[in-house]
Amino acid sequence: MARAVLALGEGDLETARVELDAMDPTARDSTEPQFVGAYGWMRAELERRSGNLDLARAAVDDALDQIEYCSDDVARIAGVAAMAVRVEADAATLARDRREDEAERVALKRAEEQVSRLRLTSEAGGPVERAELASGEAEYARAVGEDDAALWAATAEAWGSLQRSYRRVYARWREAEALVGADDRAAAAAVASDALRSARELGSEWLAAELESLAARARLRLLGPAEAPEPAAGEPFGLTPRERQVLALVAGGATNREIGLELHMAEKTASVHVSRILAKLDVRSRTEAAAVAVRQGLADTSAAV
Repeated sequence: MARAVLALGEGDLETARVELDAMDPTARDSTEPQFVGAYGWMRAELERRSGNLDLARAAVDDALDQIEYCSDDVARIAGVAAMAVRVEADAATLARDRREDEAERVALKRAEEQVSRLRLTSEAGGPVERAELASGEAEYARAVGEDDAALWAATAEAWGSLQRSYRRVYARWREAEALVGADDRAAAAAVASDALRSARELGSEWLAAELESLAARARLRLLGPAEAPEPAAGEPFGLTPRERQVLALVAGGATNREIGLELHMAEKTASVHVSRILAKLDVRSRTEAAAVAVRQGLADTSAAV
């Protein structure tokens, strides 16, 4: 399970799926709340980020049914319930985008039920359960289309006080999104810069990619060392060592998916790297980038290992 946790954090969904699917069936059928809760959370997050919201829902429903049937472990219940609200926030947002009123109604009803469950666990629990409630309330605001930066800031503070860095960075990303929605770009840039720096320190490629994508869409100027890693010494185009690795694969004809598999990063992260490389080389296509790489001696395939 540890490898699945690491892969999810880094954004390597393929490895996470392989690890979860390969788990011993006896272990997967365990009734131990600590296992059921962790497995349910990871499976739901994997399916959510893969766009399989119905499978994510099934994962949280199954986990909650198992935990509540055999125990009153409020910490595990809170963790899965908070993930459930995250899933429903995605579902409600997608339904609004598609103008599917009934699907939105279902998502909001399910989200409300999970927030109620979180409030009960918060009353019976401690700091962790209260942090999960903060997460759930922030996700619920996102679900109803009223994303609230203050709720996300409170969530980030709650997880930060518990030294749960990954959860804090996720909340800071959502806080930056909410600030962009509120047209407070200066504050959004500051929050996104902090979150991006932390995401890179954690090695979370997918969160870094989400933050970079947000900054690009909203035209945020990221501040300080979060802006980008230093280019290699003597690099004429300002490419970082990682970008040199990506460029070598681009020159070899690799797709973003193939780059992600080779360099153990999310496909979206690979796409962000390619976009940066095209901009630095001042070219419009991967073919032109490959040509420049060959002419300038930048396509050394040894850089891609």
